Amino acid sequence: MAQFNDVFVFFVASLHVAVTLMIFTEVDKTQPLPYMDEIFHIPQAQRYCNGSFGEWDSKITTLPGLYLSSVGLLKPVAALLESPMIDICTVTVLRSLNVLFAVGCLFVIYHVLRAIHQPKNRTDEVKIILTAVVLASFPLLYFFIFLYYTDVGSTFFILLAYFFCIRGNHLMASILAVDAFFFRQTNIVWVVFMAGTSVAQLMNQNAKQKPPQSETVLDALVTAVQRGLIFIGSMTNIFKLAALIWPYMFVTIGFVAFVYINKGIVVGDRSNHQATLNFPQLFYFATFTAGFSLPFSVSISKAWRFLQSLVYHPITYLSIIAAMSLAIYHCTFVHPFLLADNRHIVFYIWQRVFMRHEYVKLILIPGYIFAGWSIRDSLCHKSELWQLVFFICLLAATIPQQLLEFRYFIIPYLIYRLNMNIGSYLHIITEFILYSLVNIGMLYLFLHRPFYWPNSPEEQRFIW
Repeated sequence: MAQFNDVFVFFVASLHVAVTLMIFTEVDKTQPLPYMDEIFHIPQAQRYCNGSFGEWDSKITTLPGLYLSSVGLLKPVAALLESPMIDICTVTVLRSLNVLFAVGCLFVIYHVLRAIHQPKNRTDEVKIILTAVVLASFPLLYFFIFLYYTDVGSTFFILLAYFFCIRGNHLMASILAVDAFFFRQTNIVWVVFMAGTSVAQLMNQNAKQKPPQSETVLDALVTAVQRGLIFIGSMTNIFKLAALIWPYMFVTIGFVAFVYINKGIVVGDRSNHQATLNFPQLFYFATFTAGFSLPFSVSISKAWRFLQSLVYHPITYLSIIAAMSLAIYHCTFVHPFLLADNRHIVFYIWQRVFMRHEYVKLILIPGYIFAGWSIRDSLCHKSELWQLVFFICLLAATIPQQLLEFRYFIIPYLIYRLNMNIGSYLHIITEFILYSLVNIGMLYLFLHRPFYWPNSPEEQRFIW
């Protein structure tokens, strides 16, 4: 079985990488100049390549993880070619580094799936291999392989840290989480997630029996809090927790120190990156997640269970509708970028859906509720405490964002998807077809449907 797995993994990975390289070549040929945020990232990387580590573009909001990684990876190449670093750090070469991170993501996703689901036979193993390829093709992640953005590297380091967390090597997980933090500061949320899920695993191991699954979110919250309070009531358990999560605590303390010294989480342009309480971001994420996991999130059996839940808990759902209506009415923030930049797909979604009528946002509430219910239903095999930790971290990762930007959903979506049960071959193939169609559509728009702004001679291209 092991030999078959190795050959099959090598085959599908090679095919995936070959297709990715062909697309990369086409993208780089069609758009050879820096585009969108690349006009900030690429010159900054080239300054680092030139040894100018003290120069910084104030428009850049993230720490220099992307640029430091680029220099670290390219310096041996420059030494081998006996060439100055600045000559190596071209647009094409810098972009190509994301292909390396993407290959890393593929293999890390595969190993995370194996660690979580522990395949028992060849069928399980093949499903995991195919699922890894599908998730490595996740459209939001896959599109940014071809541009010099932080998303692929950030995702790679978080998933690699998560793998070591699952395997119980929390020191290595925390070290890798620091790398992820240097790509994007908000990754601190997933450091907390790793600490919290490690605690959940410890509590489950010490539980005498598994409690019955709670019917509603409120029941699950109460159950999780009760179990947590009982667990930390023992001094022995407190020592166990401290020994388990101290590496994550050090990273979190470092983050707090950074925020204090920096006087905020954003490094550069703070005027356009103000934290808010944008509660509808959670609803957008739920819809986004249900859409991209459509083969798993929508089925006749799920619809029937959802209807049963509505019938058995009408007061709960009426309360949820009321709370969501208040959140949408009082806490919907629209970033100026969302209304001004017609290069982004989300611009058209906002214009043609949310701005069509003032009541559209409220009309969508039933869809939001089903999407949220579907997410929890897909994670019902996880403990209440694990679900609580994930939900809290999801809140922390989404709600403070004023800008609706689908790229911010990549890591929470993948963590959700990795922890779902492995589906049937039909589920996996359907998901792959869905992702492929979306990828083809986005790449077609980017490559073959450029447009022009009034008073500007430069080509503009559609982007997520």
